[in-house]
Amino acid sequence: MPSVKHCRFAFVSACLAFLTTAAVRADMDRPSTYQLFGISSGFNDVFFGDYYGRNGDIEGHAAVKGNLDARDYGFGGGEQAKHADDRNVLVVGGNAIVKGVGVFDGNAYVAGNVVNASSDKWNTMGAEGTGPAIYNRENPDYVGTRGTIYADGFPTGTPDRNAQRQEYLSQSGHSSIPFDFTLAEAQLRQTSSDLWDYADTVTGTFANGNYEIDLTGKTGLQVITIDASVFMALGTNKNIYIDAGADTTLLVNVTNDAGLDYLWFRNELVINGNPDEMHSDFDGSNILFNTAMDDVRIENVAFNASLVALDAEVFIAHGNIEGQVFAGSGRTIDGGEFHAYYTFDDKHFGAATPEPASIMILGIGLAGLGIVRRRKIARFV
Repeated sequence: MPSVKHCRFAFVSACLAFLTTAAVRADMDRPSTYQLFGISSGFNDVFFGDYYGRNGDIEGHAAVKGNLDARDYGFGGGEQAKHADDRNVLVVGGNAIVKGVGVFDGNAYVAGNVVNASSDKWNTMGAEGTGPAIYNRENPDYVGTRGTIYADGFPTGTPDRNAQRQEYLSQSGHSSIPFDFTLAEAQLRQTSSDLWDYADTVTGTFANGNYEIDLTGKTGLQVITIDASVFMALGTNKNIYIDAGADTTLLVNVTNDAGLDYLWFRNELVINGNPDEMHSDFDGSNILFNTAMDDVRIENVAFNASLVALDAEVFIAHGNIEGQVFAGSGRTIDGGEFHAYYTFDDKHFGAATPEPASIMILGIGLAGLGIVRRRKIARFV
């Protein structure tokens, strides 16, 4: 029969082992730098439903789990800094209905069939492999290059197939599209859920009809919860003002306690007094919105932030969102666009404080050690 001493030792060892395992597990689960979004980190936009686009573009890399319906549209283009694979400009899990669509600076992969909505070519770039100059906010002299379109099937009798650089997946060494939508969605849903666990560190106030969030003097991760009704309360020519210094990240969790039908971004996001702030100590790459609402609208404004809205259709008209977007589906009309000027810098999440569960485990372990210590003292009283 083991002695009391051996039992105490075994108990302490078990506690330490449990604590060590929990700490390692927590460290494994916690996203490292630039990995808050898992395998989706390399894309500017990921949609887990369908995508509908008219007369606009996604100026970055996009993944669409469902069907793509794009007319007079562009994908890719520009100088994006953080991508898992800079050749995967577009990945579609369903079919692609296209008309006058250009794929710039990389390849497109379609798990289903390409259906031409007219006799127009899928890849509108010239046969020499370079396309016309595309407007790029960061590089006015940018000229795109043309990639290859991989799909399970193309329309019969597609003219000049080689000039369009089209290849069948089964004949090109690609057995499937190079993206796991199931894993991606699971990772992002876990991330979105985890973001709700962060406690608020700052509050916002209305001033002169605007909504102001003051982060001056604060560094690291700052968190605020805002109800969707706040955005509805902002009238015409009223904006969201955010003031912050260097080395700050802002997480905005958006609730819907008022029971609104949609979240409406129709106001400028003014950062440090500038609605067009880019590449400074604090800009749109440091701001992330997280919401469970099922309808998000961006109209007539440039929204300088990233967005996680996995149950929402993100609708854009006469405006654009500058950061990364992870959503249920996407729809753009009348010049609405998903830009790629920001990829969210999630460095502060890598140094997050222990989760409540980890703290509880630590408490249990320390309590156990305390019990053993008290018993040891009692023996010698």
